Amino acid sequence: MGARTKLNAAYLNGALLVAAAIGVGCNSLTAFYLTAGALILLQTVVGGIRPGS
Repeated sequence: MGARTKLNAAYLNGALLVAAAIGVGCNSLTAFYLTAGALILLQTVVGGIRPGS
């Protein structure tokens, strides 16, 4: 497992953890999905999650 794969996994796990906390706090599965999607999209745009080349 390369360094990029480990970093991508760490960013993804962090995004899902934050989304889970927000989803539980709001008691809403929709809030979880929206937050997870937004965080993963933002991390991909700013370069935190790097797709394979």
